[in-house]
Order: sequence, then structure tokens, then C-alpha cells
Amino acid sequence: MELPQDVSAALVRCIGAYIRGAPVTVLPAHLRRLKGFRDTALLRVRGEVLSALDDDALRALIGEWLDDGKHRLTKADGDLLRIAAERADGWEQRLDGAGKTRAKPPVAREPAGGGEHAHRLREARDEVKRVKAESKAAADAERARSAALVAEVRALTDRATAAERRVRTLEKELSDLRSAYDKELKRAGRKTAQAIAAKDEVAARLKEMRAARDEARRAMSALEERVRERGPKDRGAPRSAPRRMGPRRPLPVPKGRLADAPETLATWLETADVVVLVDGYNVSKSESGFAAADLETQRRLVIQGGNALARRFGIDLTIVFDGSQIAPGASRRARGPAKVEYSTGEIADDHLVAAVEALPPVPVVVVTNDRELQDRVAALGATIATSDQLLALIR
Repeated sequence: MELPQDVSAALVRCIGAYIRGAPVTVLPAHLRRLKGFRDTALLRVRGEVLSALDDDALRALIGEWLDDGKHRLTKADGDLLRIAAERADGWEQRLDGAGKTRAKPPVAREPAGGGEHAHRLREARDEVKRVKAESKAAADAERARSAALVAEVRALTDRATAAERRVRTLEKELSDLRSAYDKELKRAGRKTAQAIAAKDEVAARLKEMRAARDEARRAMSALEERVRERGPKDRGAPRSAPRRMGPRRPLPVPKGRLADAPETLATWLETADVVVLVDGYNVSKSESGFAAADLETQRRLVIQGGNALARRFGIDLTIVFDGSQIAPGASRRARGPAKVEYSTGEIADDHLVAAVEALPPVPVVVVTNDRELQDRVAALGATIATSDQLLALIR
């Protein structure tokens, strides 16, 4: 409607006061930009300002603002704005009349039907109040949740910082341990290499010394043989020259048998003038031997078996044990036809090799599973029998 000039100016002034004091969140978007406008500037956009009265919700908020009594409007301006905001029946006439007499605005009874409009307006105001209360409660709850989340984030941040410091400490400790481990590993590697080199050198020197010793023994045996041959001539005693024998050779394997069969060893033990040398502990500690028993029991069982074979075949049988493995106070006496010897100052292998070298070139059977010992005595023409063959005959 067309309002009198002074009425529209007064309404623009009143609405401008409300816009400047209201929270920006309750203002429509097209009115928010007007918060900083003065009355003279608002008059230039009069139509835009007066459009606020076309919004029912905004009119209800204006009515609440008027009810609060915190505005600075004059009573006449306040009454004029209330007529425009509440829009009771006949409000247009009342605004028009206000333009004719601003001093005494008409106060007429609301015609029939005005109560319903006022009721709707009150309901709109109540709804606005309810929405505002709910919004405030939701905002308070959201602020509380935000505060709780901030506290939780701070606590988690503190825990993460502490964990990160602990991780850095552990990483440094791990790095130090790895460095120390690498150093120890390198040092151990060097020591191991040195130990292996020293072991190889000792083994090579030992092999050389054994070869030199064996060569010396063979030379000594040859010398003793020459001395024995020349002895009667040197003493001037008439005696017949000894019967010279050829070099010692291994006994042949009977036809139809295997070299490591117990029956083959039995055939060899029936050979005339045969001498049997037994590697005692190699027999007792073999898989088919007496390894579960103590050393003294092992020796006793091997000696018993040797005596049985010596009686059965009527042979010269000697059992050699490593003397370094005899406990102090242990008995070394043996009874029976089998001879028992203990190596002193040397290992049993060397004792057996020396025994083979000292024998004349008669058939010699050496009983052992030791490959190195087998190779050494085989080079001297001895016949090789295994410990398992011997154990099969004495059991």
C-alpha cells in the first residue's frame, strides 16, 4: 500500500534501529548488508527496508524486540512499528490515520477477526522463542562437546608426543645395539678366521710330522732288519741265513663274499700266522658297539670278545686303547689270550701304525672303522676289517 511520506520514513527509521541491534544470524540475507547504514542512507533504499515487514517470522521478532523494551524508539514510533508488525485487522487504515495525526495515533478496537490474527502472531512469536531456545541449547551442547573433544585431542596429542619421544629413544638404543653387534660380529669373524687358519696350519704340520715319523720308523725297521741279517756274521757264529719273505700283502676276499661280511673276517682269522690288531675304542663306540656304557665297561666287553676270538681261532690278537682316556686308578690288567695295550704319549692310531710297522711281513688284520687309520695301515700292506665285522663275530 502507499503509506504517507512521514509514516514510511518513521517505519524506515524504526526498522533501521532493529536491523542495527539484531544478531546478524536472524536477519534475511538482503538485510544483513544494511546493518551499518544510517537513517539517511536507509531512506534511499526505503523499499528494501520496508520489505522486512512482508516476512512473518521477521515481524514476530520485531514484536519481541518491541516487547523487550530495550529499544530507544519514541512511544509514537514504537506504536507505529507495532501496528505494521502485528498487522491486526484495520492496520492499513490505522497507519494511514497515523500519517494525518502522528501525535495521537488512532487506538481503535480490533474488528471481528483481529483476535485470530493476533493469536497466529503470538504462536509465531512462541515458535520463534522455542526455536531460539532450542538453538541456544544445541549451541551450548555443541560447545560442551567441542570442549570435550578439544580436551580429548589435547590428551591424545600429549600421549602421541610422549610415545614419539619413547620411539625415538628406543630407535637410538636399537641403533646403538646394532652398531655394537656389528662390531662384535666383525671381531668374532676375524677371530674365527684366525682360529681356522691356525687350525689348518697345525693340521698341516701334524700331517708333515706324522709322515716324517712314519718314514723314520720304516727306515728304522729296515735298519733293524739289516742288523738282524748281518748279526750272525758279525758275531762269527755259524747259523743258517734267515728265510727272507716278500712284502706284506692284504689277504684276498673269498669268492662269493663281500669284503665287509663277518664270514670274510672269520676266513681271514683262519689264515696261518695271522696277527690281529684291534682299535679298541673304535669298536666299543661304533653304532653296533657298546657306546651306551661307560668307558671301563666298554673296555671290559671288547676284551671279553677278543679273548673269545683268540681262543676260538688260536690267533695272535692285540687290542689297543687310547691311554689318555683311562681314568686315574682304573685297572689296566687283562686276563686271557688276547693282549691289551694302552697308548702313552701318542694316540691309539699312531700306536697301531707303529705296531704294524714293527711286525715281520706276516698277514696282519687291522680292525677299525676309522678311514684315516685304514688308509695308513693299508699302505703298509695290512688287511682292513671293520668294527662291525668283529662285533658280529663276538656276539
